[in-house]
Amino acid sequence: MAEPLARWLTLYDECERTYNARDHPAVDKAFAALYAHDHTLTARDRMAARIARWRRDSPDEPLPDERDWWGHCLCRTCAAARLAQVGSLAPWQRQQKTLTTQRKKEHIHVWNG
Repeated sequence: MAEPLARWLTLYDECERTYNARDHPAVDKAFAALYAHDHTLTARDRMAARIARWRRDSPDEPLPDERDWWGHCLCRTCAAARLAQVGSLAPWQRQQKTLTTQRKKEHIHVWNG
């Protein structure tokens, strides 16, 4: 296993260990370390790390169908950026919305005029 993936699994295990021990200050530190490392990985490496963890911890279960997000970075910066994009429109959608609004206004002006 590649070093970045092995490191991710080690950090994940530390998060799980401190969480189960209810060691709250250590949990925060462990998650911060995991997310910082997660940010350095490529989407492909993040996906590989999560698949490796699943196969290690749940060898008799198939991979879940909903795993598209497994390639996403979970650090606060990337998570905030994804949330900010959820409600935003693509440029062509903004243009279409503007044109539709303009047509409605023109139609109302002509009809009332």
